[in-house]
Amino acid sequence: MIQINDVITTQSLHFFDQLACLYKLDKNNSENIYIIPVIIFNNKKYSLYSKESIKKLKTNNHEVMLIKTCTSKRDIIQTFLNEKNIKNDNIYITIKCFKIFFSIINSQQDLMLLLSFFSLKNSIDQLHQLRKICKLDTPLLNYCENKKFSFKQLKQLTFIDKEIIKIYSKELYKFNFSARNFEEIINMSNDLLKRKHFSITQLIQLIKTIQSKTSHDQQMKTTQLKKSLFELSHPTLTKKNNQILSSIKELKISKKININWDKSLENKGINISMNASSIKDIQELIDNLKLNQKNLTNIINQT
Repeated sequence: MIQINDVITTQSLHFFDQLACLYKLDKNNSENIYIIPVIIFNNKKYSLYSKESIKKLKTNNHEVMLIKTCTSKRDIIQTFLNEKNIKNDNIYITIKCFKIFFSIINSQQDLMLLLSFFSLKNSIDQLHQLRKICKLDTPLLNYCENKKFSFKQLKQLTFIDKEIIKIYSKELYKFNFSARNFEEIINMSNDLLKRKHFSITQLIQLIKTIQSKTSHDQQMKTTQLKKSLFELSHPTLTKKNNQILSSIKELKISKKININWDKSLENKGINISMNASSIKDIQELIDNLKLNQKNLTNIINQT
C-alpha cells in the first residue's frame, strides 16, 4: 500500500478518463502541489490532480499520499468531492458532471448525496429536475449556457414538448434570439400545440416561410416569428387591435400626429402625440382633433 511520502513517477500515475469532469471542478493552483493525493481503484493509482496539472510540475518523481482505496466509481466521485472540498455553483458544469454520473450510478440515494456539492437541494425532486435538464439537446444546452440561462429557466424548458425543443434546437443560430424572446417564442409555440391551435407541421412551415424572406436580417425574422406566434396565440386580441389600427388609418389626420394605444387592451384609451415647434403646429393639432372628434371617440370605445 502507498504511504505518505512514498515517491512514484509520473508514468506510474493514472488519471480519470470517464470522470475527467471532476478535474474541472478543482480550482486549486497546480503550482502549489507538494504532495499528490491518490486513490487506488482496480489496483491502479489515480491522481486527484489532472494530467495537465502534473505536467506543469518540474519533476517526474512525486511524493504521494493515499486517500482511499475505492471500490466503485460512485466511491471515487464522493472521495474526490470530499477531498477537494468542492462547492460548484455553475449549473452548466453541474450538468456536464451529472450527465456522466447518471450513466454510471444507478442508486438515486447515492446521486442525491452528490447534489449538495453542486449547490443543489438534496431532494428527489431536485434530482429528477436535473435529470430532465441533462436530457435536453446538447446544442440547446450550449446555447442556454451562452445566454446564461438559470437553473429555473432550464427547468422550464423541460416542460416544453420534445418535438418543439427539437425544432428550435436546429433554428437557434438562424434567428437572433435573446434569452427572453427565446423563452417567449418557445412557450407560445408549446401553448399553441397544447391547445391544438397549431400542429408541428404548421410550426415548421411558419419557420420556413419566415426564413425564406431573404430581404430580412436575423433580427427582423425573429421579430416576425414572435409577432406571428403572438397573433396565433391571441386571435381575439389580434383581431381587435387590427380593427383599431384600421380605424386610425381611416382618420383624416395630419401625418405629424401619432396615435398609440395599449396593445394588450388592458388600459382603455389612446395616446395622441405631436412634436410641436410653433403655435401653428399646436393649432393644427387642435383643428385635427376637432375634425376627428367623433371618430376618435369611437376608437377610444374600441380599446
